[in-house]
Amino acid sequence: MTLETFIECFEHQAKIGRLSWNLKRRVALLGGEPTVAKHFKDIVGFIHANMFRVDLFMLFSNLAGFENIKWLVKHNFESIDVSIIWNSTGFSSYAANLKKATYKSLDLLKQHKVKIVASITLEPHQEAKHFEYLLNVKREYGISHIRFALDTGQLPEFRTKGTMVFQVLKLLCDAGFFIAVDGCGSPCLNIFNREQTRFLSNLDGVNIFCDGSAGIDILPDGTCIPCMPYLNFKGERPKFTDLTSLADLQKIYGFTPRTKMLCPAKENISRLNMLI
Repeated sequence: MTLETFIECFEHQAKIGRLSWNLKRRVALLGGEPTVAKHFKDIVGFIHANMFRVDLFMLFSNLAGFENIKWLVKHNFESIDVSIIWNSTGFSSYAANLKKATYKSLDLLKQHKVKIVASITLEPHQEAKHFEYLLNVKREYGISHIRFALDTGQLPEFRTKGTMVFQVLKLLCDAGFFIAVDGCGSPCLNIFNREQTRFLSNLDGVNIFCDGSAGIDILPDGTCIPCMPYLNFKGERPKFTDLTSLADLQKIYGFTPRTKMLCPAKENISRLNMLI
């Protein structure tokens, strides 16, 4: 995304945000990998210059772009809530140079006391051993929060994977992580046995699906989708700057604002429930 497109969308959100409770004063950058994007410094620099118009800034990143991370921490964002969501899924299989860059970024962010949440989007083939690296990360870098979700595109594959999902979550719980389960990709409790259910029901967000308040994801060309499960939507995507409110998305994507989204993943959720 260019700086010009970002500014257009930022200003438009500021305008229609006053008309919709869903569009709060928050900005989240995701990708792809934003820290290696050509216009990263331009866009984050604009956010920094407009902090008085932002309440929350979130960066979803695999932390591979060390030079841009180094540039980021030189700027004072203390007047707003800033979180880095470390997309750590698959870290154990990263190439050596990517791991090195990520560790350098983690070390730098620790020195500057930047809040980091490790994000896991579990795939059906992954097991607890794939996430043992997080135990060392917790010791070395003080990361204690996990954002957890199942891959919404593969939900039916988890219908026989309850024990595997449980083992991953228990590994992290036993290590002392605070786990927040994302509503988009929350495990359905009926894939677990009674003992597992008793344990997991105490986690924040398990068995709770999206309530339709995720906001809007804006793509690099300025078009938009309600959230990432709509990325493969086959129809024509609207320009974000053409929206007058979230209600404009209802005709295109089939959900009603302030009620549960008719998410593409819901078909998978329904199939999952029926197949148990």
